[in-house]
Amino acid sequence: MNIKKIIIGSTLSFLLGNGITVANSAGDVNIDKAIIRFSEIFQIVGPSDGYINKDIHDSLWKMLSEDAPLNLGVPAEVQNFKRLLDKEIGYSMYFPYVTWDSARRTLETNQITYHPDYKKYRKIMFNKGYVTAANNGDKVIQSALDGTPIENTQGMRYITKTLVDDILTNFEVSKERLSILLTYPWNPKAKERSLKLAHIKTISAFPYAFVKTKDNGMTFYSYTSQFTQWSFKSIIWMPIDNLSRVLSKAELRNMTKDILKFWGVNSSDILINTTEWHGLSANRGSGVGYGNNKKVNFSVATISRPDLGGLLMFTGGSENSQLEANRYIEELLTQTKLAH
Repeated sequence: MNIKKIIIGSTLSFLLGNGITVANSAGDVNIDKAIIRFSEIFQIVGPSDGYINKDIHDSLWKMLSEDAPLNLGVPAEVQNFKRLLDKEIGYSMYFPYVTWDSARRTLETNQITYHPDYKKYRKIMFNKGYVTAANNGDKVIQSALDGTPIENTQGMRYITKTLVDDILTNFEVSKERLSILLTYPWNPKAKERSLKLAHIKTISAFPYAFVKTKDNGMTFYSYTSQFTQWSFKSIIWMPIDNLSRVLSKAELRNMTKDILKFWGVNSSDILINTTEWHGLSANRGSGVGYGNNKKVNFSVATISRPDLGGLLMFTGGSENSQLEANRYIEELLTQTKLAH
């Protein structure tokens, strides 16, 4: 079974649209099962709002040990497999990037405009046998011009500037998650990350996906690192017009409550306490709320930054326990420093 080709095909299928690029002319049931499972994994790990954890990682490598076959007890065998995979992944990740950058250029110019490397890497994909992926690249760019929807594993969607910007902004996030997934044994390494639009630096073994949103005239710059569907760390910067003073304890308390109520926490169940963080006025709160009708534990910290005229918000969410949500906040508070 060509496990390497199935992995690459599943990655390309997710990043570029509908259609698994691995042929199964022999009708091998094991190949069909592997394609389905790999696709399921990449639908979790690949999106900008996706996630990676040890359970997902171990399930992939267990499958590799059974179906490749790959002996995980022999480091040299694992490293050789990883080296071959890295070479192919480099091509398979760069082609979707130049495809979506071509879509961006096409939207901006209102005519088909390619990234300088698009045609070169389309030819490489085609020659390596990823024909569907190569053709899907063309479809993405044409759809950007025509305004017609494309379909991928997440459903049908129009190619808009917002969509393209989100994909390109978080491309490195998806790439890093895939790198963690495809490295054996499980050993994600913590490093300093600069979250520039939140004006902070933080230490984390996992990447933060970025999204900019507007609501009721307010702009929110959000960075989120997810571990399961409803377990995450979130850092949000909210600039406040004409704010040059320290928010009062009552104002911070109300904002903390509002965040928790947004997550469905009953106001009578919210626990609040006033504190400080790096010499700044801060407030902490916690409670049990809901995400898509699923019970989720939340812990929140709000911090006033009059020097930059805004509010910094940390959120820890856990579908497992309040203790875990509180730990996420403690990690954010102790592993984060201010930046300008």
